[in-house]
Amino acid sequence: MKNRAQNVWTWTIEELTLILLRQFKRLIAERGADWTDADLKLLAARAAQRAVNEGDAPVIAALREIVAESEALLAGWGLTFAQSIVTGMEDMPGWDTTADFLSLANDKINAELRISAGSALLALLGDMHYAPHALVAVKHGIRDPEDVDAVITLRALAFTAQIDESAADRLARIEHWVAARD
Repeated sequence: MKNRAQNVWTWTIEELTLILLRQFKRLIAERGADWTDADLKLLAARAAQRAVNEGDAPVIAALREIVAESEALLAGWGLTFAQSIVTGMEDMPGWDTTADFLSLANDKINAELRISAGSALLALLGDMHYAPHALVAVKHGIRDPEDVDAVITLRALAFTAQIDESAADRLARIEHWVAARD
């Protein structure tokens, strides 16, 4: 039986983009880009063809806002994204009860996922502003064959950088590519 991360390898870039867009659909709509599923399918097709255009700017702006809000949440705990994904819940401040712990864990995990998936989706849409976050997600989970976020972000960055995602040196090439844009 395939694990979820192995399944991600089988998706086309268009499918990957559409899945991510659907995950963010409600959050994007809350920020003024209330696109239909048909609109999102067309955007995913444009992304796969590297043909995202000015009309797609509202979705990109909404995604940037979502990632920035998640960064701000982590910053409220004194953490960057890179620090947060390696910080265990036992080391997080601000919880005394089980309910506090669960609420904090939910907020932390949601912020991390929104940053990871949002930065990957932005890369697929041709926006490299948060590519360093996508690289952090790749490097954090790449050794875990079941880390879905790492596979998603690796595929997004490799596609955007036009690097063969199966190449042995793909991570080094992606790191170099991201560093050249930072």
